[in-house]
Amino acid sequence: MSQKSKKSTTEQYPQEAAERYGKLVESSPYAIVIHIDGKVIFANKAAAKMVGVKNIEKHIGRSIYDFVHPDSAQLVKDRMALIQKGKTPPTVEERFVRLDGSSIYAEVTSIPTIYHGEAAVQVIIKDITEQKLARQALQETNQALKAIFQASPQAIIALDLSGKVTMWNKAAERIFGWSRAQRVGNVLPIDQGRSEIKQYLSATVKGKSFTNIETKMRNNRGLVIDVKFSTAPLTDSQDKVNGLVAVLDDITERKKAQKALEKSESRYRSLFEDSPISLWEEDFSDIKTFIDCLKSAGIKDFKKYFDEHPEVVSTYAKMFSIIDVNKATLKLYKAKSKEELYDNLPKIFGRDYDNFKKELVAIAKGKKQFETECINYTIEEEPRNIYLKWIIPKGSKETMAKVLVAVIDQSGQKK
Repeated sequence: MSQKSKKSTTEQYPQEAAERYGKLVESSPYAIVIHIDGKVIFANKAAAKMVGVKNIEKHIGRSIYDFVHPDSAQLVKDRMALIQKGKTPPTVEERFVRLDGSSIYAEVTSIPTIYHGEAAVQVIIKDITEQKLARQALQETNQALKAIFQASPQAIIALDLSGKVTMWNKAAERIFGWSRAQRVGNVLPIDQGRSEIKQYLSATVKGKSFTNIETKMRNNRGLVIDVKFSTAPLTDSQDKVNGLVAVLDDITERKKAQKALEKSESRYRSLFEDSPISLWEEDFSDIKTFIDCLKSAGIKDFKKYFDEHPEVVSTYAKMFSIIDVNKATLKLYKAKSKEELYDNLPKIFGRDYDNFKKELVAIAKGKKQFETECINYTIEEEPRNIYLKWIIPKGSKETMAKVLVAVIDQSGQKK
């Protein structure tokens, strides 16, 4: 090979290498920028797309700080200083500004280089905005979940597959008495009702969920407490069950209150049923609603209104409903059953609505009790001179959904 031929080949290789490098840079999915003393002298298509410019040539010569977010300006200056000292700075995360004013997050690698014979800096920029925002959203979600976990009034407990506690919130500390440090890494303190709870936990780690299961457990003082719990399996990134979470409510006081209420209700029902006086439980809520509507329509003199509208009174007379009556009521009206009594109410009350009008006026005036004397009839149509009194118990004063009525037969006295 001649000397001339060797020289031609030697000159060709750098040219071909430069062309290949140029194509590689232009086709790179990462933004690549070259700057000298902070002035942009080259940027590829990916860089143009990243900052939102159509013609990158118009922006050649601009300062790199025109595209650097103020939050990252000092970081860029510090990295430039390292390069000037001949050092290569590590890859870092920086924030940039697009042409439309929006910002992006990027992973930046800066490398000292020679460009057309001059010392320059080649910057490779990977847009990580989506990943960054996703991480931020995940962090915010985790922080919110941690806050909910600690602030929850319910005990939240997580177990691994061996049954050891991995999470134990403040409510769990309050309900059971053990601190987080005392329980994490140890098995769940199950004693009372152990076999039942174990069955639910075993089924949960097999993928099942349970809600509102009531059972008994013990606290750190050995006292039995009533709890209601729900469970769900925990899974890893591959959707494999790696534990479970349980949410527990201490319902001990609720259970005590429920038993006391049941006992009180039982005592009340006994007194109600066995009273020698006729007692009724009635619901006036529909009547109360309609009277409130009349008030909204501007009616003030209800006695006058009901006197002038007897059809309204007869309609209202059909609107109250009976919740229950006692044995003495059946005896007074000679009914064999409650059903027979209810079927014969029009016969029992008759069609004289004067006393019922008085009741309506009392309701309209907001009275909490009412009394009157009137005539009722037995199912066999025998008249009864009665004294009637009703009161509204606590809890029903706003709606009148429950009204207690006492009826005393005065027929013998009237005679």
